[in-house]
Amino acid sequence: MGQAEDRWPRWVYDEGDEPDPRFSFANERTFLAWIRTALALVAAGVAVDVIDLDASAALQRALATVLVVAGLACAVLAWVRWARSERAMRRGVPLPSGGAAAALAGAVVGAAAARRRVPSARSTGPPRRRGWPTSARPWPGSAPPSPSWWRRWWWLV
Repeated sequence: MGQAEDRWPRWVYDEGDEPDPRFSFANERTFLAWIRTALALVAAGVAVDVIDLDASAALQRALATVLVVAGLACAVLAWVRWARSERAMRRGVPLPSGGAAAALAGAVVGAAAARRRVPSARSTGPPRRRGWPTSARPWPGSAPPSPSWWRRWWWLV
């Protein structure tokens, strides 16, 4: 066990010497950090699609798609980066550069910038209602709280 023939992917392990385990573990930790980032991007894309934002449905769907695709690309790039780095360490050559990370960062920044450009409807006061059913009043008494109460606490909503 531990032979190059027994390990997958073979194109990584088929040549060179076994590197110091500390370097292999560091490479694996970097891979896991990329996978965490990929999961976060996919989760953000799902959240953008599910949560009702103050944006058009087309823009919201486009942002969700960009985030999910960026998450999937991040997962693939994580594996490719791990394999290339492991192979370079085994060969004793300099580690490859990570140019794809810049493109991935650009996609995330672009999605964030697109969302920032969408005007949001900020609450300037209590919600306007035409009448409260007597059984569904959220406060005791016959009248809603004063507007001054709302101005102090609207940011918690």
